[in-house]
Amino acid sequence: MKQTKRRRIVTISLLICLAAAAVVTAACTLFFSPGEMVLKQLRPVHVELSGGRQNLSDPDEPPEVSEPSEPEPPKGGKIAYLTFDDGPTPNTPEVLQILREHGVTATFFTVFHKDSDAYYQQIADSGCQLAIHGYTHSYRSLYASVDSYFADFYKMQDYLRQFTADPLTDFRFPGGSSQTVTDERTFCGIILETQNRGLRYIDWNVSAEDATNRPINAGTVFNNIIPAAFQHDQPVILMHERVPYTREALPWIIAALKEQGYQFGLIKDLEQPVQHRTPDYAAAVLAG
Repeated sequence: MKQTKRRRIVTISLLICLAAAAVVTAACTLFFSPGEMVLKQLRPVHVELSGGRQNLSDPDEPPEVSEPSEPEPPKGGKIAYLTFDDGPTPNTPEVLQILREHGVTATFFTVFHKDSDAYYQQIADSGCQLAIHGYTHSYRSLYASVDSYFADFYKMQDYLRQFTADPLTDFRFPGGSSQTVTDERTFCGIILETQNRGLRYIDWNVSAEDATNRPINAGTVFNNIIPAAFQHDQPVILMHERVPYTREALPWIIAALKEQGYQFGLIKDLEQPVQHRTPDYAAAVLAG
């Protein structure tokens, strides 16, 4: 009799445990889908590095797109300008293939790289815009004087003329016009002289923030661009093709922009350039 009672007690206890587990499972399913739980676990986190670069695991799907706080409604003419700095690289064909598969174009602000003629030519032949970043990317030598800057600029311009018939007057300063590494008055003199020479510099209003020593993954790059780009009718997006996470996130970025009704354009068709420091600012500095 005693053994029979014990067996009944054990059986009842097991049934109670199974019932409780079923309730917990049902509750989790009700409030969180498996996809949401995976994305929450893979949400990228920025961590400062003391040195070197660390890798984080990448999500298999793009992170969820959250709407910007108090978004400004677009006024129409929603055109996104994808731009890549510091190339070309051996990764250029991969980027061009992604752009081609999604039916969009981009602008490549290039520097001189030895034995890379084929990559420059591929950019020009793809329908994308080949533009100038600089022959060198060394701030101190590049911005040492007005003369040193334009010697470098025209050296790169002459080099790129073999690949494209574009006038090559659109360019991006290494570091952007907001760079603070060099003497401000010298740099403002360079800014004003670009106007005198019929050149136009382009900065950015959205950045992938992928030129960093902090640990990032494709989700981080995506979240840095989306939804920030939605706050602009004409986002000019800064990226670096050498970063593998940027290349991985690129299809997601394009898809998210298309979903919001954006078309894609080249910088040469951008009517109002994005400039961190304007010529008026430069003139005021030199007048002070």
